[in-house]
Amino acid sequence: MAEVAYSVVKDLAGLLKDEVDLLSGVREEVEVMERELKRIQVFLNDADNAPHSVRRDERTKHWVEEIRDVAFEAQDVIEDFCFLKKQRPATHKHGCFKRCAYRLCTLRTRREIGMKIREINKKIKEIADSTPKFDIKNIKDEGSTSQVREPHGPYLLVLPDEKDIIGLDEHVKEIMGQLTDGDRKRCMISVFGMPGLGKTTLARKVYSRVKASMHFDCFAWIPVSNEYNRMKLLKEMVKEIMEKNSAKELLESNFSDSRMASELSEYLKKKKYFIVLDDVWKVEFWERMQNIFPDVNNGSSMLITTRFKDVADFVIPNSPPIEMKFPSAEECLELLVKKAGLEDVSSCPAQLLAPAKQIVERCGRLPLALVVSGGILTTRSQIATEWWKVADKITSELSTKERNYMEVFAFSYDDLPIHLKNCFLYFGLFPEDYIINATLLCNLWMAEGFIEATKDATMEEVAQQYLINLIRRSMVQMDKEDYIGGVNACHVHDLMREFAILKAKEIRFLSTEPSANARRLAIRATAEENETVILDQPVSRNLRTLLAFSPDSLQFKHLCDGSPKLKVVLCLDKDIKSHDFGKNHLLRFICMGKSHLQNIQQLSNLQTLLVASIRDEDIRQLRNLRHLLVFEECDISPNALSEAKDLQTLHICCAGDWIRSLPSLTNLKELLISSCTESHKELLAGSLIKLKLLVVLRLTGSLM
Repeated sequence: MAEVAYSVVKDLAGLLKDEVDLLSGVREEVEVMERELKRIQVFLNDADNAPHSVRRDERTKHWVEEIRDVAFEAQDVIEDFCFLKKQRPATHKHGCFKRCAYRLCTLRTRREIGMKIREINKKIKEIADSTPKFDIKNIKDEGSTSQVREPHGPYLLVLPDEKDIIGLDEHVKEIMGQLTDGDRKRCMISVFGMPGLGKTTLARKVYSRVKASMHFDCFAWIPVSNEYNRMKLLKEMVKEIMEKNSAKELLESNFSDSRMASELSEYLKKKKYFIVLDDVWKVEFWERMQNIFPDVNNGSSMLITTRFKDVADFVIPNSPPIEMKFPSAEECLELLVKKAGLEDVSSCPAQLLAPAKQIVERCGRLPLALVVSGGILTTRSQIATEWWKVADKITSELSTKERNYMEVFAFSYDDLPIHLKNCFLYFGLFPEDYIINATLLCNLWMAEGFIEATKDATMEEVAQQYLINLIRRSMVQMDKEDYIGGVNACHVHDLMREFAILKAKEIRFLSTEPSANARRLAIRATAEENETVILDQPVSRNLRTLLAFSPDSLQFKHLCDGSPKLKVVLCLDKDIKSHDFGKNHLLRFICMGKSHLQNIQQLSNLQTLLVASIRDEDIRQLRNLRHLLVFEECDISPNALSEAKDLQTLHICCAGDWIRSLPSLTNLKELLISSCTESHKELLAGSLIKLKLLVVLRLTGSLM
């Protein structure tokens, strides 16, 4: 609950610090707003620590909704101030008449904003005056007195299938035995079981063993999920299965999905393949896709995982599927203590075993729930009283008749510090089974205002630490390490994502459909159809974040043009060739790597830009850029980058004379330059030696 007011109080503090002249006449009212919201935030902190029965009370829920609404109103007013600042004309560019007209308009706007602030303060005071009615401080339970801290133990990140495997050894042996029995017929294996039992973990273990020890011409891991789109999935298969040149040729064609499926099938007829289809939801999926995978009696194999027995039976009608069972209590206890930061059960202090067994029982022996509970324990001291508080909280507040893993997730979310809650909810914006680039995610958090630099760390370093904390709490899974042992890519389990979406919608953190009050919107293709028609939907003028997965260009333009307060735009669709962001002055983050953008020189707040190409005049104006990635060759002059003093990441697909400006980029940590030739060797040598903070360097081309 407390996160409702947290970001608004931060915004107000920044406004009071930086906008002295703009706040003339209303500063006192803004200060009153800040004080009242701080008071409410303290009360919300107490409410967060109250038992679930209190937080679920209808009066309390209604009270929190009122706070949320007024906090959003306050946030809108703050950004109206920021927008007003953007409209301020430079004195040397405009005549006296225009400056006078601007001042009159500013005075009128400031007066209107002042009236809004006074009205908001009145609402806040009414809400604050009602807090004694709830008396939450007097009913706070003893368990809430625990001092939650960041996860203890060594700084170590482990990929999920190295540590979370319990009760799977027999299944791995069974599957590997079927794959190596020497039969030339295509081997089809299906695995089913309820969510959270480890189907994907089992499949990944088998997949890695097969790649390491068995001969196949091609391998592919294909996540399917409930939200699959046939054409998009076919393209993923082409990229995974076919050789690079063949895949590129097919992907650049304008073939229909049926023609693409036919071409892929013809390719597979000549190959011995091993393919995993992970998380198949519907019988209809296999009916439509099975002809892609031919059986040409060459020893090819497929492994399919699903939640549903009817799907497993339909895919392989003449062979019994493998059913995932719940692991034993002993295996579960082993998993829990490992995820809590201990070596194994034998090294676990005796006094911790009783509460650990209680947690295992309460989690219903569901591995995913145990992993998350172990993450909670990493934030507690390894003493019996602290572990019993966790066990008692789970036992006393969850139903004893069903394995309600969503409640375990809710407990883990409530256990998060305020600064991590919004970061976690952000995972609900991404599609199911989406592998997220960690740097991209951290830059998104920065653009949203979730991250603040400290005396000892940059925003990027703080954001990476936040991500590491979520991973060590087992709420997020790491997929790949980066060059220096940090996180390169990550994702959340589909059940954890479902919880993030439910929670985020509850507090109006995100929307998945356009609406008049949406503040963060994720749009993506559904299973068998294009996006919901957006052009007839109301667009929120308070939309801050747009994450678009496969929108069409008209929908995308409609949303951007109608949302003047956008801070974040991420669009992963090559069909949007260009876009004009001239109306979106507050943008901090743009990811449109396949597009050519117009009027971006006006975006002085921009921190992260991923774009197809960029012009000299644009780069010169973007002085707050921290991350610039350009994916097509472009002509950049020697001094274009000299003012980008905060730049930390630079990827440019064209070496040139601009390399001589590199020494002025004193904060640069990651540099990628393509198309390097021997003529650039001396220029690179002289410039690179001066980049003292550089950690990652990639040069491609022919330097010899």
